[in-house]
Amino acid sequence: MFATNKKFNGNTLKLAAIIAMTIDHAAWLILPRETIAAFICHIIGRLTFPVMAFMIVEGYHHTRDVRKYLFRLAISALIAHFAYAFCFNHPLLFDLRNGLIDSTSVLWGFTFGLSSLIVYHHEQMKKWLKVVLIILCIILAIPSDWSWVCVVFLLVLDLNYGNMKRQFIGMTVFGFSYALVYCLVSSWWSSFQFAVILAFPLLFLYNGERGRWRGMKWLFYIYYPLHLILLGVIRVAFHIIYPR
Repeated sequence: MFATNKKFNGNTLKLAAIIAMTIDHAAWLILPRETIAAFICHIIGRLTFPVMAFMIVEGYHHTRDVRKYLFRLAISALIAHFAYAFCFNHPLLFDLRNGLIDSTSVLWGFTFGLSSLIVYHHEQMKKWLKVVLIILCIILAIPSDWSWVCVVFLLVLDLNYGNMKRQFIGMTVFGFSYALVYCLVSSWWSSFQFAVILAFPLLFLYNGERGRWRGMKWLFYIYYPLHLILLGVIRVAFHIIYPR
């Protein structure tokens, strides 16, 4: 599946996702909307979601204990929810009056995405029950950043596991579908959402290796809520009104 002469291992991809994510989140708080600078930062930030989704599927297929993997992701999603709410001045509890989508972090959606993979591969579970549970996972992922796409992305990547071209086609279809809906609901300035395709060259250079440093997974779990808390502190300290 992967050529060993390619340059990027899992740690490299995760580091790229962390940098792009930080730039994107900082831009939402600090830069005025509908400016060229903000647009460019958000384009860079679109690298994060496809890379994270890709690495979660890789993690599913290589982890020794998928239940522990799901538990770590769920705990991170719970902690990140409060950090996300603080950073972007959202209600701590889901509030339908302020819009359900984007009420919590992408880790919430990925938690149900990983759950859907576990359900799909469960050998003893009946097909009808799998369908019901996967639909439930999609519904429960709606409040997160990237919404239902978190679940669908992981399923598409998993169903085409071992065939990167088909994975890219699937990601493009559903990534562009989400971007189009986002533009129609918000404004065409949000067309930076289509930049998810820019992550594909990075993924194409993935060599299938995790990387020597085993602490990267823990760094991500710690860094994700921490950077949101720090940005939230900046928002409060400088009296930044969000959304700008």
